[in-house]
Amino acid sequence: MKSFLFIVFNLLLSTSLFGQLLWKISGNNLKDESYLYGTIHAVPKDKFVVTPILSSAFESCDALALEIDLNMSLKEQIGMAQQIILPKGKSLRDYLSSEEFNRFQRYCTDSLGMKKSKIKKYIRLKPFFISSVLLQEQLGSIEGYDQYFNKEAKNRKIPSSGLETLEYQLTMVNTISIEEQADMLIESLGSEMIEYNKMLDLYLANDLNGLSEMINNAEMSTASFMENFLTQRNKNWIPVIEKLISSQKTFIAVGAGHLPGEFGVIELLRKKGYTVEPVN
Repeated sequence: MKSFLFIVFNLLLSTSLFGQLLWKISGNNLKDESYLYGTIHAVPKDKFVVTPILSSAFESCDALALEIDLNMSLKEQIGMAQQIILPKGKSLRDYLSSEEFNRFQRYCTDSLGMKKSKIKKYIRLKPFFISSVLLQEQLGSIEGYDQYFNKEAKNRKIPSSGLETLEYQLTMVNTISIEEQADMLIESLGSEMIEYNKMLDLYLANDLNGLSEMINNAEMSTASFMENFLTQRNKNWIPVIEKLISSQKTFIAVGAGHLPGEFGVIELLRKKGYTVEPVN
């Protein structure tokens, strides 16, 4: 099974026409064009790139829309913290066999150099989020396009918003049982960086066909998984996007896997009458 984090957090990166990540939305009586950009959510700082064309497109817009609004209130942050922690009194140890848990601990201490005190904190998280922590431990200093654009929006004093709520995203995670999450975590130990590096190389090379092949070969890419994590979310976003782009020139940044395909954001917008074309 491919790395659980690779599949979900980078949101099903897939193929798109012309291998483009940046698209212009126009037509259908819009006053101004808006932009749609396919992101990857975590990149080592030394490989993080914002091209002049991408920067120009962003700076021409009057609003930003990400998958979720990153400007969370304290109440929302507390709610998120509660959602990512296992039920009271439970830890990862309760969802793994003794052999599996010992393997997990050895991996953290021997391969990642983590102290047992840190491991003790992490095993209170749901396995989905432990996967995220393990990858971040290996990546070290990272940058994310979501965080970058959100920071730049603040600097430019333009409004930012989310296409869906954090609560909705966390609800999707909870559709996968903790037992299944724990199995995925154990099966991905030692391979998460291999899979991530393959994905990152393909992304940086704009090889979206290669990314699509990786996703389609992943065991988690079942019909129900694709429907829950990709198709339905794309459909939910369209009326939100339409409202945004009808009132102001908006820069929309979402995981690249949401762009292509019959039920991708590009085709769904075209079916609504918009012209969506690659920016070269």
